[in-house]
Amino acid sequence: MRTIAIDAHSTTCELALLSKKGKLVMRREIRTNAKDLIDAVSSIPGKKELVIEETELASWLNRSLKPCVDKLVVSNPKQNKWIAKSELSNDKVDAFRLGRLYQGGYIKEIYHPEDGRQRFKELVLEYHDLDKQVVRYKNKIKSKYRQNGIFPKGAAVYSTENRKNWVEQLPDSCVVFQVNKWYKMLDLSVSLKEEVRKRVIKEGKKYPEIAKFQQIPGIGPIIASTVSAIIDTPFRFSRKNKVWSYARMGLRKKKSGRGYKPGGRERLSKDGNRILKKVTMTAVEGTLRSRDNPFRRKFHDLVINKHIDSSLGKLTIGRCILSTMIGMWKTGEDYSEEKLNISTGERYDQAVICRMKN
Repeated sequence: MRTIAIDAHSTTCELALLSKKGKLVMRREIRTNAKDLIDAVSSIPGKKELVIEETELASWLNRSLKPCVDKLVVSNPKQNKWIAKSELSNDKVDAFRLGRLYQGGYIKEIYHPEDGRQRFKELVLEYHDLDKQVVRYKNKIKSKYRQNGIFPKGAAVYSTENRKNWVEQLPDSCVVFQVNKWYKMLDLSVSLKEEVRKRVIKEGKKYPEIAKFQQIPGIGPIIASTVSAIIDTPFRFSRKNKVWSYARMGLRKKKSGRGYKPGGRERLSKDGNRILKKVTMTAVEGTLRSRDNPFRRKFHDLVINKHIDSSLGKLTIGRCILSTMIGMWKTGEDYSEEKLNISTGERYDQAVICRMKN
């Protein structure tokens, strides 16, 4: 099977065709538009696989070119150090090197959902981006007050009813101008965030697992939609440990040439999806605030009876909740405390088993 590698940019794309033995067969520069790219890839005879890097063009290229090849792979650019750190980096060389890395098995593939799910994922990520914007403007407002010797506490400083009283305490008209500007930006971001939230909930009704996730205590529509959008399908992961790692809640241990170092410390994985971890830990807080439920009882058992640190206990419960959601998703079952079995190993910082009984 031949390998095609494309290094894509906004105006032109560099295409490199490699033989089975990794020899450069053809190199071609193509304008970045769907018709030219489809024609170029389709004109290559025989079975072929295409590799591209994850960029802002990756989703579009995936949709456009996937029907033209036998296999399409989107690679993680962070892993492609041969390209990124090369002193001889240029578009023509980068496309060829990308193909060689793929043939050598050095590519880490990034999962891309189908069209409808990809659009939903982009919508969910837009909500979380606006959420960060809201926090950013709130921090700017409080920071400016503190710079002028004013120390607001809580959320009262952001409310429209109290703003005038707070602004009147500022010493200078220039500072007042800055704070009022950030108040306007905050109001706009909050308004847009609410609009996107409503659209996420509306679009989420197309996916039945989202409604099932909300049966778990403490999980609302945004958390449920985010887990569904980011994971896309529960069958992406063969084991729950891989789901935990993807959510940045898995453990990694340094490995030498002879295997794992004896006595080496296990640490939380830094790879994975930040947003998935954020919403999972938010779900933990919601579950612990909810009425009596198995997750809350298990957390109290870990912290009070087993003397486990509360942050570690929350991490364990986060793994339980995420595993439960994946289990419900795979089986199509509703949430039921009677069917839920939560147990932990001797070392609570390393192992937790949370599964749905058949």
